[in-house]
Amino acid sequence: MRVRFLDEDGDEYVIELADVEEFLSTLRNSRSIAFKHSWYHVGDIMQVEQEIIVSLIDKAVMGR
Repeated sequence: MRVRFLDEDGDEYVIELADVEEFLSTLRNSRSIAFKHSWYHVGDIMQVEQEIIVSLIDKAVMGR
């Protein structure tokens, strides 16, 4: 199943997983996730047909 992450700037990150149940459980219990040197808070998680859409909010650049 495809999981699509959408941030507030309109950028998106997509991953394909064979089994998403454990991943979604972990994601629902997570406060934040990182993509491309930025941290995001996990927002809404919705399922639309064969795709999960996760909104990412409050982008913060990672410290070096």
